[in-house]
Parts: sequence; C-alpha cells; structure tokens
Amino acid sequence: MLIMPKRFFPIKLTDLWFNDEISGYIKLYSDKDLRLNNYHLNEVGSFIWEYCTGEFSNEDIASKLLDKLEEEKPSFNELLLDVNDYLFELKENDLINWESEDILDVLFVIPPYPQIYSSKAINNPEYSSPPLGVAYLATVLKENKFKVAIYDMHIKALQPEDIIKKYRNSKPEIVAISVTTPTFPNALRIAKLLKAWDKNVIIVIGGSHATSSPEESIESDSVDYVVIGEGEITMLELANSVIRDNKPLSEVKGIAFKDNNGNIEFAKIQERIADLDTLPYPDRELLDIESYYQKGSIISSRGCPYNCNYCSCASIAGHTYRTHSVNYVLKEIAYLIEKYGFKYFDFHDDTFNLIPKRVFEFCSEIEKRKMDFKWGCFCRVTNFNTELATAMKNSGCEVVQFGVEAGNQKVLNSIKKKIQLKEVENAVIAASKAGIRQVACGFIIGHSDDTEETVLETIDFGVKLVKLGATSLTISVLTPYPGTEVYNKLGKSGIKLITKDWEQFIFSRVVIETKNITTERLRELYAKGVFRFIEATKR
Repeated sequence: MLIMPKRFFPIKLTDLWFNDEISGYIKLYSDKDLRLNNYHLNEVGSFIWEYCTGEFSNEDIASKLLDKLEEEKPSFNELLLDVNDYLFELKENDLINWESEDILDVLFVIPPYPQIYSSKAINNPEYSSPPLGVAYLATVLKENKFKVAIYDMHIKALQPEDIIKKYRNSKPEIVAISVTTPTFPNALRIAKLLKAWDKNVIIVIGGSHATSSPEESIESDSVDYVVIGEGEITMLELANSVIRDNKPLSEVKGIAFKDNNGNIEFAKIQERIADLDTLPYPDRELLDIESYYQKGSIISSRGCPYNCNYCSCASIAGHTYRTHSVNYVLKEIAYLIEKYGFKYFDFHDDTFNLIPKRVFEFCSEIEKRKMDFKWGCFCRVTNFNTELATAMKNSGCEVVQFGVEAGNQKVLNSIKKKIQLKEVENAVIAASKAGIRQVACGFIIGHSDDTEETVLETIDFGVKLVKLGATSLTISVLTPYPGTEVYNKLGKSGIKLITKDWEQFIFSRVVIETKNITTERLRELYAKGVFRFIEATKR
C-alpha cells in the first residue's frame, strides 16, 4: 500500500496531454508501460493537473483550489484529503510522482568540494568522513525542538545549483553553510543562488574559513550572518533570535553581520564550551552515514596547545585542550556499535595522545568493558613510547598517524613544531614494534626556511622512516590558510601567494613561492617526493 506523506510535491510523468477544446478539460495518455493508456480529467482534476509541476506541494494545490471554489467551500483539511486522494489515484496510474520533505527551520549545508577534483574524490577516505562538526550543531538545535536537516553536497557529488531543489522542497528559514577555505567559493555560489530564488531566506556561514576571514565572508550581499568559532551555542542563540524572536539579536554572541548602513558589526566573543560532556552525541541519523568511507568517525577532544605556524586547527577549537571523559567516549562508541554495527572508529582529534594518562585510561577501560572494536588516531611523536604504543595496540589500535612536517631540524624549529627528529624515529619504531598495523607519517614542503637541499632531506628522512617501520608516507605543499601564522606573515616570512583562488588551496596544488624556491621548482620537488614515497612504501 502506498503511504501518503504529509507534504509532497507532485510532478507529471507524461508530456502527452492537452486541453480538449470541446469539453474544456484535459485529455492525457500515459506511456509508462510503452503503450498508450487514455485518461480524461474533469474540471477539478484538470485544475490539479496544471499544478503538478514539482514546484507546488499538495498543500499549495489544495489552497489554490479552495480559492477557486465559490460556493459551499469545505474546510481546508477536508479539501486537502480529497486532493491527496486524487493525487494518489494519479500516482497509482503512473501519471505523476512526488518527492516529500518536511518543512525545516534550519538546513545545514556542506558545499561541494572544488571542481578541480573528480567526483570520484568522494571515494578517497581523506575526503569521505561524516561532517561531525556540523552534526553537533544540528543535534543541539534538534534537541531544542528546531526542525533541522543536513545536506552534504560533497558526498553526493552535487553542484551548487542543486541547492534550489532542496530549498524549494524544505523551505527552511535559515540555511547555514559550513565552509573550509577550498569550499568557500562554492559556499558563496550557493548563497547567491538561494538569495536569487528567495530574497527572504537567512544565509549563515560558519566553519574554519568564516572564522578566520569573517570580513571576507560577510562582505557578500548574499550572506546575512557569519558564525565565528565554535557554533553550538551561537547557532542556537541565532536561531532563537531569528526564528522564535525570543532573544534580541544584540545578545547573540559570536557573530558578524551588517547593520542597516552596510557596516560590518562584530558581536561579543562566544566562550568555548568548557565541559564537552554537556554536548549530545552528534545525531548520525541526520546523515546518510552509509555514504561515507569513514563511517565510524568520532571526536573525543577539541583544541591544541601548540602553535605550529602552518596549522589552522586552533581557529575554531582554540589552543585550550578540552576532552570528553573516557566514559562519554566509550558510551558513544558502544551506542554506535549497537545501532550501526560499526567495527572501526577513526578519531579526528588533532592530538589524541596529548595527555598519555587519558590514553592509558581509555585503553584500560576498553579491556575492562570487554569491548571489541578497532580504531585509529592522530598522535604527536612526543609522549609516544613503547609502553603507550603497546597499550594502544592491545586495545585495538590499528592505525596511528604522525605529523612530522620536515626532515630537517632547523626547519622544524622554524615552524614551531617543537619536536626532535630523534623523537620521530623513536615513535615510529615504538608503533611498529608494538604491532600497530599502519604507521603513517605526513610531511609538508615549502616552509619559509626550506631550501632545495632541506626539501630533499625531508624526502630522504621519510624514506628512512619506512626502514624503521613506517608503512605509509604522505607529502603536501605548504598551503597558507587564513588564520595561520604563515598567512598572517605573508611577505615578511619570505613566502608569497601566487593566487588567491581559494579552490586551489588543497595541499596538492602549489599556491606559493618562497624566498629560496620558485613555484615551478617547488612543484617539481613535490612530484619527486610523491613518487619516492610511493616507491618506498610499496609492499
């Protein structure tokens, strides 16, 4: 039996119809089954048929029909039932189809990644993890009785233009777009398309790029508000102000906006959430979780106390390290195992092992609770030793990734990494000897003090780490994201941007030249590094 959704948008499935001049009503044929079936619609049916364009909902059609009736008007609900019955009959005869969506308060949008990527990029694990940051925001609003949805246009391999159909069907009062630097241009395209469709829709932009470049983000006529920093509290306050009108806009913290004269205003800074355990688990039901490669992504901490000059991680989460309790994390994992059957979890913490005592507690509790799952994480080489590696391995850790960034000590010092090359070697050896299946090391070339010689040293050092137990090596080109020290000191540090096409800021495109290395030579060194790392890690 066909179940009728509450609100839906009927659309014709045949073009074989016309207004009969004699009767004044519509005649049509269905060619659904490769044969013609003849239908005649009466006056009311003809009226309904005219609006089956996909742009009008069943409620819209009932409202228009009610306006057309002159005498003995039924109630709207009575007429809606009759319209639904008629549309059901049309659908049963394969004359129409429909899409149904609930009316939303807030639609959260993940823009498509830059078009320089193939649509197949969504199959790459690095670019196929659920947007948990947005899911946290949406869940907080949902728990406060707002109707929300998440539209991940990246994982669906959509184009900016596809936003209109989603908006038309769900009619949210607020569209909140989460942006990184490479997706910022597509975010603006989406905002402009929405404003062209409906000038009254409220457009909010947040995320790392919006936080680091709020002035640039709010300059567009299509953007109403920018959320700066962590968004859970700010988005809730903003939604309460805009939709429910129960909080003055002047009391909403953490936003940028334009006043009536077009001047940019900044609200007071929103304090970061001190106790992360007060947050609900991000609701994966808001996501098409099976679409992602890293289905079991999880976040157990926020922030990083270090000040690496190339890193933008602290732009939102800050330099104060805050953690969920081990009990909170393991309960979330247990819930995900029970609900979805996940067997592997990727921790997206910037630095999972910052507090070794917490990692030991985490590993111990897994064994005490007799939990059976595998996991991986990002670690600093400091505080990583054989004892910690063994505890991690025994509790199911299969992957550990180290950010090494350079193979020359002077360069490491200049980027404020605060690690020693010997610590890198010891960490790799410890992870390998413990039996952790994948030991990955990441490098960046093109630092301010890099020369051709130091870049080659970095590549050689990566190859050396393979001999010590590393199983995977990655290399990328320094990309000065807004909010990083490198970006803030462009020119002074000897690094110059050759483009501000944000879509090129993806780590595998050269967007800089340095005082020591030309753009073309940096590209050649990057290519050589990629090939050497691939050869070194072949099994």
